[in-house]
Amino acid sequence: MTRKSPKLIVVLLLLIAFAGLVLAAKTCPNCGTDNRDDARFCKSCGYRFEVRRPAPARRSLIRTQVSVVQGVLEVSSTPTGARVKIDGEHRGTTSLSVRNLRPGQHSLEVSRTGYRTYYGVFVIPELKGRIVVTTVPAGAEVLLDSESTGIAGDSGLSIEDVPLGVHVLVARLSGYEDGVDTVELTAEQPVLEIVLRLELWKGFLRVDSRPDGAALAVNRSRVGLTSYFGTLAPARYELSLSKPGFTDWLGHVEVQPAETTFVLATLRRLRTRKPAFLWVGLVSLAGGGAAAVMGQLDYSKYQQASTPGDAERLRNSTEIWDLARNIAAGVGTLSIGAYLLF
Repeated sequence: MTRKSPKLIVVLLLLIAFAGLVLAAKTCPNCGTDNRDDARFCKSCGYRFEVRRPAPARRSLIRTQVSVVQGVLEVSSTPTGARVKIDGEHRGTTSLSVRNLRPGQHSLEVSRTGYRTYYGVFVIPELKGRIVVTTVPAGAEVLLDSESTGIAGDSGLSIEDVPLGVHVLVARLSGYEDGVDTVELTAEQPVLEIVLRLELWKGFLRVDSRPDGAALAVNRSRVGLTSYFGTLAPARYELSLSKPGFTDWLGHVEVQPAETTFVLATLRRLRTRKPAFLWVGLVSLAGGGAAAVMGQLDYSKYQQASTPGDAERLRNSTEIWDLARNIAAGVGTLSIGAYLLF
């Protein structure tokens, strides 16, 4: 009996443990009374035991495929129709393409009812392109966004690794005005060929006349009245000035780049002959001739007068005719002179 006592004790302990598992009871946290394991309320104080509910079945994670090609994000999922958020902003449902995302890292969230939400990150690389610039004339310095990139030779200048987006190109050459253009590189068009044409610097022309207010024509095209100031491309020009009552003025001028050319023209007044002077002169001379004839006749009669009274009368008449002749001759000469001079 003594040898068997330890084994018997072990067997009894195992039976007690098994009975405890079978007859497991709930101990009331309120009064300490043991209750059956399936009891919902304490048999002593009525305390309500917490009902243990089976753990919910684990939901499947939504399968998501993410790719970035040429700066464009492509998101698809299984099943489709999942909501897509980028950096916390709703952008649509799968399958989805998103463009014009800024370069760098972004957060991605793909969700659909009945599935666990997919969380991830993706990176938009900074895409770059190329611009080939040709200048007319060749040899101009090319600036991209105010930064010099080199000289455009006869075959042009290739500017590599240009970030996508809008850029300003400037071609600069001494003696010419800057050539400027705004271009945009996109993922769809990462390579551009640009031609920048440069024009010679403009020159300035100042034309004054005496008197002023004369109509000015440059290469036979009217441009305004004097005094005149304007810009012209460097070249040789024909100038003409006209004003009523004055002779036309013609001349040529060389306009130099970035310089002001001055012209002062003096217009001569026209000599206008007025018919009235001619007619007055002719009539006066004719009257003077008639007075001379009449005076000569009275003078002949004066020489043959038979009485002192007739002699006195004829002498006075002769003097009057002589005076009329002289006055008419003077008026006629002045009138014809005025006609010829003016």
